[in-house]
Amino acid sequence: MRKVSKAQLIIFIPHPLITSSFVIIAEFLSNKKLYYFLTFWQLWANTLYIFMITLCDCVLFFFNTPCLEKVNSFFRNIFSRYCFTFSYAVAFLYWSLLSLGPSFLHARPGLLPYVFHLYCHGGNTLILLLDFYMNEYKNLPYSFTEMFIISVIFWFYGIVVCYAKYYDGINPYAFMEKAEIRQLIVAGIMFYIIVLNSYQVHLLLLRKKANSKERSKEETKMIEREQKVTSSSVV
Repeated sequence: MRKVSKAQLIIFIPHPLITSSFVIIAEFLSNKKLYYFLTFWQLWANTLYIFMITLCDCVLFFFNTPCLEKVNSFFRNIFSRYCFTFSYAVAFLYWSLLSLGPSFLHARPGLLPYVFHLYCHGGNTLILLLDFYMNEYKNLPYSFTEMFIISVIFWFYGIVVCYAKYYDGINPYAFMEKAEIRQLIVAGIMFYIIVLNSYQVHLLLLRKKANSKERSKEETKMIEREQKVTSSSVV
């Protein structure tokens, strides 16, 4: 059975409250339809993810029971792969578009909006990465099924954005205001490639972590063998 330390709980227990607060603030204070923005799709998913893994860790630590370990395995080894993929993609796309200027992405001025966007486009991703390096994640290989699901989510979101522009008269992103259909198609393909690459980035991190763990085990075994040889020589 896996172990959960007190330090892990101290670090992670506040995060479900933080992410939930950002979601609640956005829902009640924003006058925009948030489901038109990929940022909030990943924020909602990450909020659920962070809440569930923290709940599983708390149950294991305080009650010493594995009753939620299947739930933990699902969220950390399956659900997480979608959360990480879209978190990387959203953070990269947001800061890339923002750097191109207001004609590509509008940014509301002020300290509070800046803090909000900083958290939504990087802060919550760092929380995921912190959990990634502090806990066990299975090094599952490339999955066509996962790629298919990621693709379906992305292109379904694309349909939602098209509906926003052509039927609701809302442009979720500034560059869409004057863009022609051909330009939007090219932008959609480019964004899709970034999402697919984000999936590959997460697989790379999983492999690196697994390889590092294997090297650590080998080094530990080597040290133990050397200690045995040394103790035998002394005797």
